[in-house]
Amino acid sequence: MNFKKRHCVSSIISIMSVLCIVVSGAWAQNIKEEVPTEKTKIKSSGWQVQCINVDVSLKCSVNMTITSIHNKQRLLQFSIQKLSNDSSSNLLIQLPLGLYLPKGINLQIDDNKSRNFEVTTCNQAGCFVKKRIKNSQIDEMKKGNKMIISMEAENHQKINIEVTLVGFAQAANKLN
Repeated sequence: MNFKKRHCVSSIISIMSVLCIVVSGAWAQNIKEEVPTEKTKIKSSGWQVQCINVDVSLKCSVNMTITSIHNKQRLLQFSIQKLSNDSSSNLLIQLPLGLYLPKGINLQIDDNKSRNFEVTTCNQAGCFVKKRIKNSQIDEMKKGNKMIISMEAENHQKINIEVTLVGFAQAANKLN
């Protein structure tokens, strides 16, 4: 191979290496931004009831979305859907990427005992907790003032997101 061809191949390899480093650095930075910290200023949508038409019946859920004030990125979405058998409900929590999954998340209402929930799956939209919960747990939330959702980032930084329960009881009662 002559000098010009070697130099050209060498330049292309160098450029590709730099691009890989830049892209992976940008990707890592993007993941880092998705995980909230204690300093992240948040805002909530408030507790809302949303219904969709499935077959011939309405399926309704109580929802709240927590977003970052800084970049308007969704940090957490909390949803409870009442089941037709009336003894339990489905809980769905959408979390950011970049979490340390083996720890799961902890959910605590006021000063009551914290409950641990397994993160069941992750995809490009985030990580998800999907769990059937008893109506007694919903009643606890109706009586509460705040809920603290605790998780751990991949770097083992602890993250606590405080969510108001003001308005939850009114919204949840609409599901009955």
